[in-house]
Amino acid sequence: MINNQKAVNSIWQYFTSSHGVILLTYTLGFAVLALLTAIIISYISTKEAESVFIDEGRGFVKLAAQSAVVPLLTGSAENSNDFLNPLLSYQNVSHISIYDRENNAFFTGGKIPAWTPERDILKHIKHARLIHEDNDHWYFAAPVVTEGKDRSWIGYVFMDITKQTVNTLGSNILTYTIWICGIAALILWLMLYLVLRRVTLPIRKIAGLMDLSRGVKQHYPVPKHIPSDVKTIYSSFNNMLDQIKSRDKALKEHVSNMEHIVEVKTRDLTEKNIQLEDAHNKAVAAGHAKDLFVANVSHELRTPIQAILGNCELLGDKYQDKELAKIVVSANQLLNLVNNILDLSKIENDKLHVRPRTLLVRDIMTQIAEAIAPVIEVNNNSFEIDIDENVYEVTTDPEMIAQIINNLLSNAGRYTNNGHVTFRVSKKCKHNIDFIYFEVIDNGIGIAKDKLGRIFQPFEQVDMSKTRLYGGTGLGLAISKRLAKLLGGEITVQSEPEKGSTFSLCIPEGEPMNETFKAHDQRTIEHVTYKILLAEDHPFISDAVKQLLEGDGHEVKVAINGTQALELLQNDSFEIALIDVHMPELDGIEVIRKFQASRPDAEIKLFLLTADVTEALRQQAEQLGIKIIQKPFSRAQLAAQLIDN
Repeated sequence: MINNQKAVNSIWQYFTSSHGVILLTYTLGFAVLALLTAIIISYISTKEAESVFIDEGRGFVKLAAQSAVVPLLTGSAENSNDFLNPLLSYQNVSHISIYDRENNAFFTGGKIPAWTPERDILKHIKHARLIHEDNDHWYFAAPVVTEGKDRSWIGYVFMDITKQTVNTLGSNILTYTIWICGIAALILWLMLYLVLRRVTLPIRKIAGLMDLSRGVKQHYPVPKHIPSDVKTIYSSFNNMLDQIKSRDKALKEHVSNMEHIVEVKTRDLTEKNIQLEDAHNKAVAAGHAKDLFVANVSHELRTPIQAILGNCELLGDKYQDKELAKIVVSANQLLNLVNNILDLSKIENDKLHVRPRTLLVRDIMTQIAEAIAPVIEVNNNSFEIDIDENVYEVTTDPEMIAQIINNLLSNAGRYTNNGHVTFRVSKKCKHNIDFIYFEVIDNGIGIAKDKLGRIFQPFEQVDMSKTRLYGGTGLGLAISKRLAKLLGGEITVQSEPEKGSTFSLCIPEGEPMNETFKAHDQRTIEHVTYKILLAEDHPFISDAVKQLLEGDGHEVKVAINGTQALELLQNDSFEIALIDVHMPELDGIEVIRKFQASRPDAEIKLFLLTADVTEALRQQAEQLGIKIIQKPFSRAQLAAQLIDN
């Protein structure tokens, strides 16, 4: 049993050695190559032989057709035997049939064929050709045609020729080729074995000596009577032992040092990670606190502005009184300042996103310009709006474009006294792209050329002494410049002191979208009345908005907290609900969620009222399928929202 195991191990060791692997690989490779060569040669030879036999078959069937002319003309089947029996004696011709014009069998000789053609097939035979074949037979057909000038077709010949000779030839070629390749492979194998034995035997001997040298620290003596190249290998092995010993010593010292260094670095990294995690948590908390602060400041600033604007509209829609007009102008200026400060914070924190819509330029620009007109006219300025007829639509963010135009027009009105301000809108092609140009032209105080580079910097103004005279924070143009860049456009300025300034905003016209944003004002809003729930906890705002809505003919009920708003929604029927986000007991989002859960099929338009529209609030509103109305808003803006939705 032990001897058998040793024999198996010895055989396995041989076949896993380089000598055995090379021989085995060569043997298998050449065997496969020989087999493939034999198959390919046999296939090619067989195909060549088949081609010869097919040509010969066409010749036989053509000869048979020529021999069948006389028998068919004379109607003598006996004559056919004299002409066709010699063809049947050929070893590969198995069957011959002659048919007359009416497809009747005139002569049949030889074995019964395995396949016979349909008679309709023979009618279309114009010359001698192969019409069918299977594994063992070829089937040929040819027309029988008379000779002379009046050549006419009088019948057909069908012939069956066997493939026995070709198949036998292919089998013989394959067998002979395999034998020849096998003998050649055996001869080459023996030659390769002898060559490999001469090369690998000394290497196996030196490998055995190296195996004995495992764990030996000193040199191992080189044996005598071995090839010179093996001696060279052995000397190199001894040198390698010396290098390994020296490297082992250096490696141990290096590993010891590295362990100490890693321990120190790990301790330092642990401390730094703790510090970084603490700093990260503080930064996240600070960012959250900043967001809450901005939201609270926005709410606290915009809420009283809403109350001011709402009550001013109740006092007089057309601002006929001078004092009332001043209040409205101041409120709008304060609102513009709040928007600029908040937007600057959003831009610097990459939290301001473009939401493009297709705008009807004439409608939206007219509304923006007319809304800012009181600010321009307060300094006894005349105001003109000029919109080209070829300007129709532009795809951009309506809120951003409105804020830029408001800033440019309010600046023109602020720095012009007893002058003229023009707001012009036109379309121009630049680099094969259509751009919409919004130009604000005034003949005010103007700006010196060396000061133009500063006016688009935050908190920068040309002359601080003029700030006290004209007002302003220096944020408007900085915000407008950045908003224009977000919209894919730019703002340029041309100015000359004491002669005026021209600010130009150009943005790409863009591809039209399915959703079109239309402006509305009090003169174009369709008069429709609704039953409305107003949920607002601020008494000044709730009173002002209630009176504005009732002044437009709507029926209004007021809820002063979230719980009361939810009860009214569930127990009464309203067509529209205006719900403030920040309310006592239940906030606006929670009120809408509970109402939609309790009455999912209710047909009511729901709106959120808020002074600060955060990205999180936008996402919540989209999930609930409701729209947001941002404070402060005018009567016209509120009415437009109710109609649009």
